[in-house]
Amino acid sequence: MSEVMTSTIRSQVMEVGIEADVATVWEALTDGMGSWWPHSFLLGGEASTFHLEPRPGGRVYETWAEDEGAMWGQVTSVKKNERLWIACDYFAGFGGPSRGHLCYELSEDDGVVKVRLTETTVGGTDEKQASSLGEGWNFLLDCMKAHCEGRPAPEWQGGDC
Repeated sequence: MSEVMTSTIRSQVMEVGIEADVATVWEALTDGMGSWWPHSFLLGGEASTFHLEPRPGGRVYETWAEDEGAMWGQVTSVKKNERLWIACDYFAGFGGPSRGHLCYELSEDDGVVKVRLTETTVGGTDEKQASSLGEGWNFLLDCMKAHCEGRPAPEWQGGDC
C-alpha cells in the first residue's frame, strides 16, 4: 500500500544585524560563502568546498573530490548588495521532499547591515522538520555574522545536520 503525503506551504523569516559595511556582507553571502559555511553542514564534511555562483542561473553546490559533490540549489535573482534568491530541493534527509525558496535581503542603517532571510518551502515538510531547518538557518546567519565581524564562529548546539 502506498502512503499519501500532504503538501504544505511554510514560510519562516530570520534576521540578523551585522556590524560591517554592506559590501563586506555581500561578499560573505556570495563569493565568500565557502569561507564561513561550517563543514558539519555539508554532505562531504571536512573534505568539502562550498560554492555559490552569484548570477541568475548560478549554481549553489559543494565538491569533495573530482567529479563528486552535491547540487544544493540555483540562484534565481541577484541585485548586488541588496538581494539574493535561491531555489533548492530538500530531499528526505533535509526535511523533504520539498522545494525551497531562500530570499536574502540586505539593508544598511548606521553601520549595521540587516540580513533578512525568508525561507519558504512547498511540499512535504512537517512542523518538526520546519523547526529544525529554522534552527539551522539561524545558526548559519550567526556564522556569517561572526565571519563579517572578525569573530570566531559559534558552535552548533542543535541536533544532527
